[in-house]
Amino acid sequence: MKRRTFLSLFLLFAIGISFGQTTRAVVVGISDYEHPQMVDLDFAHLDAIAFANYLVSEEGRQLPKEQIVLLTASAATQAKILSAIQWLVEQSAPGDEAIFYFAGMSDRGRIEEEQNKEYLMPYDGTFNDHQTAIDFELLQQVFTTLIQ
Repeated sequence: MKRRTFLSLFLLFAIGISFGQTTRAVVVGISDYEHPQMVDLDFAHLDAIAFANYLVSEEGRQLPKEQIVLLTASAATQAKILSAIQWLVEQSAPGDEAIFYFAGMSDRGRIEEEQNKEYLMPYDGTFNDHQTAIDFELLQQVFTTLIQ
């Protein structure tokens, strides 16, 4: 049975103990997917845009726009999301703060080897092929490395 869920995921990882010297964010929102088998969502892209706007606003974090990567719709491919995460890693230094926000579809592995695995679904991802998805374990490893 396919598990298709809407996932609005906000992960905040601080490198170090206190609020960092520099904050960077990767914000992703996908409402309409490339493949017809994927269920389209109504507002995920708008949630991501609203969050990115909050990050730059006076009421929010007041981040410079160049410290935010916003990927919505067809720009939120697997390759571009992974590239943005790589940018976040490469630009981060001890004491910095890294934010990853994802609004879109997720999936859980169905074959025996994948039963406990979770995946974020990029614009070009499919439920039938998790090689097209973003493995949640990869995200955990990346951000665990950042906070050490």
